[in-house]
This record gives sequence, structure tokens and C-alpha cells, in this order.
Amino acid sequence: MSTRSARSFVPLGVLAVLALLSGCTASTSGTTATDRGATASPAAPAKQLTFAAGVDLDPALIAQWSDTFGADSDYTASRPDDGKGNWGYTSTTTQCIVSFWQGGLAGLSATGDDSTLSDALLAVRLGVTVEELAPHTSDTAVAASPEGIVEMRAVTGADSTSGVNYVVAARAFGTLKAGVIADVTCPAGQDAKAQFTAMAAKDLTIAFGSK
Repeated sequence: MSTRSARSFVPLGVLAVLALLSGCTASTSGTTATDRGATASPAAPAKQLTFAAGVDLDPALIAQWSDTFGADSDYTASRPDDGKGNWGYTSTTTQCIVSFWQGGLAGLSATGDDSTLSDALLAVRLGVTVEELAPHTSDTAVAASPEGIVEMRAVTGADSTSGVNYVVAARAFGTLKAGVIADVTCPAGQDAKAQFTAMAAKDLTIAFGSK
């Protein structure tokens, strides 16, 4: 998993994202983990996949991003999949960059519930300690496929010189020994928080299927 240099942090407003996601059904395209078929069907995750509900996930599940950006004409693949779970797109309209990561938690030394593990995953991504990050993280959520939400931990930040601003959201699934990260980074004049909130309702979608 690639990391980014630390910048100043500000809290992410969670209520706007959760309000948009309430009762939503995700629309996805392309092949996802749930399309592949399996000899045995693991138990489906809770539709409201909170951090507490993470302990009840079936270990036979796999969690991954259901990528809708590849079929969106407003986005170009600016970072092809590197084979290590990293890839991304750039909006031709806003020049905001949407980056994804998905993979295992083998290198994560933290222990605890999914919320604690998610904070540790964020810290690794941002190149800071959990203690440095703690005052600035907050709960948010993204859509689940085919319906529901997945609770995430997130942080926003900005470069005071360039005006570049970002939202990074992570979810670690301790039971699955895996995690996902979405990073929305925008240039000066574009609001990464607003972009993330809009994307979280339909485009930032996590799918669950069989390993």
C-alpha cells in the first residue's frame, strides 16, 4: 500500500454522508466479487455494516471495491492497477483524483475492533502515527453492493500553500483480515469533501463475495 505525506487535518462531517446513504441501493457495473459464483455461499453481511457488526462477518467473504469509474466518461484511468491493490482515476471536469487500495492486513501491527484497525490503516496510508491522527478522524460511510452501507473512518486535510485538499477513508475488516481505502484529492478551487460526499452515495461502493 502506498503512503502519502502528512498534511494538516480537519474533521469530516459525517452526517451529510450518512443522510445521503440512508436507504440507498448501490448501482454497479462490471464484474464484482459477487458475480463470480462459488461452490458455497457465505452468509451475507449486515446491510448496516457498522464497526460493531464487523465481528459477525463470515470469514469466507472477501471485500473489495466495486469499481464504477472505469465506465464513467467523466473519468480517465490515471493510475492503472499496479498489481498491489492500488489504482485510480482523474475527473476530466474537476481534475480531482480518486485513488483506491484494497488488500490484506498482514503488515498492520494494531489490534482491536474494526474502528481501531481502520484508524491504524489510515495512519499507515498518511504516514503518521495513530496518536497524531486520533484528534482528526471521524466516522463516515460508503455504499455497499447491492444495498446497504459500510461504516468507515475518515480524515480530511489540505495543503495551505497549494490549496490541494483531500478526504481519505478506510475500513479494516478484522474478521476478513483485509481492508479498503478510498482517497479523493482535489486541486485548489474544488472541494474534496463535497466530492467525497457525492461519490459515497453511489460510486464508492464495497462489494462482498466468496474468496
